[in-house]
Amino acid sequence: MGVFKRALAFILTAVMLIGAAGCSSSRKGFSFSDIEDITISKNAVKYEDCSGFSRAVMSATEANGELVYMNCEGADAQSVYNVIVNQSYILPACDPESAFYMCRWQEDKSGTPTDTTIYILTFKDGKTAEKMFSAIELQLIKSWSDGEIVTGKRSYQYSTLIVEGNDCRYERGLYRCKNTLLFVKGLCTDYGDDEIVEEVCRKLDVVTPVNAK
Repeated sequence: MGVFKRALAFILTAVMLIGAAGCSSSRKGFSFSDIEDITISKNAVKYEDCSGFSRAVMSATEANGELVYMNCEGADAQSVYNVIVNQSYILPACDPESAFYMCRWQEDKSGTPTDTTIYILTFKDGKTAEKMFSAIELQLIKSWSDGEIVTGKRSYQYSTLIVEGNDCRYERGLYRCKNTLLFVKGLCTDYGDDEIVEEVCRKLDVVTPVNAK
């Protein structure tokens, strides 16, 4: 009977491990197509030119409060990473295969311009994405050492941040699934996450920074 119980326990453990692995491996990476309807529903302005797009993203007045985005591959994806994502040159060099970047400027309660930003980067393999996750996470933590940071793993890896300032709450979230990274940044509402951040996270089925545990 003892042998039977041990064999049964072994089989049940194996089934649970297979099920967990299956859940993780069956989840697909993040992609623009998964959230495309959000950009459409909000009448986002699509850019084809990286130089014009970078001006709209990096200037609080250039886009006049409109939601702007760019979805690109190859050399344009490289430019989005080099010029916008890594504009302060604090992240390592990398070669993203594709990039999606969405941004809208607004003012917080103190009147200070602040941005809601969502971006997705796709890399050639999961190892590169994991390395970039660690690099971006390190900068996120170093930049906001007084913030509330939550890290964890589900069928994806995540690191989120909530920080208080100017009578406001700001949020950031970084997520990795397979060979893709998702980054979100926004101004929290009085009731929870930034509206766009919440919609994107819900559509991609990842925990929001406000609800991360």
